[in-house]
Amino acid sequence: MKNFNNISDVLKFWGTKKPNKIFIIDGKKKYSFSEINHFVNSCCFFFESLGLKERDIVSFNLKNSIEFVIIYFACIRSNIVANPLPHTISETETLEKVKFLKSKYLFSDRKIKKKKNFFLVEKKNKTSFIDIILKSNLNKNNYFTKINNKNTAVLYYSSGTTNNPKIIEYSYRSMINLQIAMSRIKFTGPNTTHLCILPMGHTSVLRYSIKQSLFMGSTFVILNNFWEIKNKFWNIIDKYNINYVQLVPSIVTSLISIKTKNLKKRKIKFGCGSDKIDFKVKKFFEKKFKTKLLNLYGLSEIGASHFQNKDNDKENSIGTPLDIYKCKIFKKKNKIAQKNKIGELGVKGTALFNGYYKNKILTKQSFNKFGYFLTGDLCSKDENNNFFYHGRKKDLIIKGGVNINPNEIDEVVKEYSPVIERSATIGIDDEFLGQKIKTFLKLKNKKISINLLHKYLAKKLGHLKKPDEVVIVKKFPTTSTGKVIKRFLK
Repeated sequence: MKNFNNISDVLKFWGTKKPNKIFIIDGKKKYSFSEINHFVNSCCFFFESLGLKERDIVSFNLKNSIEFVIIYFACIRSNIVANPLPHTISETETLEKVKFLKSKYLFSDRKIKKKKNFFLVEKKNKTSFIDIILKSNLNKNNYFTKINNKNTAVLYYSSGTTNNPKIIEYSYRSMINLQIAMSRIKFTGPNTTHLCILPMGHTSVLRYSIKQSLFMGSTFVILNNFWEIKNKFWNIIDKYNINYVQLVPSIVTSLISIKTKNLKKRKIKFGCGSDKIDFKVKKFFEKKFKTKLLNLYGLSEIGASHFQNKDNDKENSIGTPLDIYKCKIFKKKNKIAQKNKIGELGVKGTALFNGYYKNKILTKQSFNKFGYFLTGDLCSKDENNNFFYHGRKKDLIIKGGVNINPNEIDEVVKEYSPVIERSATIGIDDEFLGQKIKTFLKLKNKKISINLLHKYLAKKLGHLKKPDEVVIVKKFPTTSTGKVIKRFLK
């Protein structure tokens, strides 16, 4: 595997080594490695027919689908820069992003009238996308182009929960190195069947499931999203013999709340990332469903860096780093923190991003003098090299000169009553104290006394840390994976 120049070469390998093994299940259709490899080759020739050239940028706004997979890997094989967009964004936002990147083509399954060089992937009662691209490769030729694996392969928009989204340049080499490192810890295996229920445009499902499944020569099942099938979730798990699912905290909570009698013990592993999960919720999930829920940590800039296992199953634990990374906790930008002390996590290694697109200043500011990328996450490390996550540095509230972690407040708030479905705390500007504390709540169709909640929080947190204001909302602004966008709350 070390000899592969990019992830597309892995697809060619399995297309020859295991041509008939099922790689993707999309609805009622099953596709082998050799079929997907042929589709990707054909899509590369189709790109040529559209006038696309190496290093052009291609954007695509697609729901979870076989078409997404084909276009993504065809971009990599063609040495075209892929730009997957969240399927949830509006037409206006899509056009703004495409305009900024100067994308040469936009593929979407929704009509966008104002864009030249636009291709509608899903046409009702018309020829399918697969049939269209196959006409570009009637002789079943293999497509080849020479690729410098240090170059940027993909442009990802970060979720931007605290600041405006940034565009992350991720290289061919970083993709390969990350998957090699994940294979060394046996994250999944050749007999794993992944279930894809998170948005494909998000780096989490791409790295933990799609590329991991391709790298290991295993299978993954595509579903459009969790919310459409949540009441059938366990039936789907059994139908396809699923043994790995990548989740986010909002889906974990939803699964717990669904009434089901189907609680038999299964050989299945769940990973949870994108946001911090409450430790009590995690343990309740594991007890109820008789399985393991592992905390995973990563960023779009660094890929997946930390993996939890049964030996470091503690509150806030994100486990130990992969062997391709060096990780340190910094008290200040260039000063290392002591063990078990909270500071900013810095990461150095061979799967880091190339930088922020057209933003050299921000790229430079994101690294310290030792070459560590500063993640913006508050973490600590114990004597056994286990890392613990404590929240976002930019989320810290400074009230009267005292640093206050909003995660600490949210955990206490949620302990007050099971009626509270979700809590999110931010700092708001105050002329006298610098910042005050404001907490937003979403309730489960019932009411609580805000006055009694204030008294409870004052007792548990003290008057300095307790929220100065509590607001009940019907809905939180969230990313496609359910993470609260705090800049919108502000």
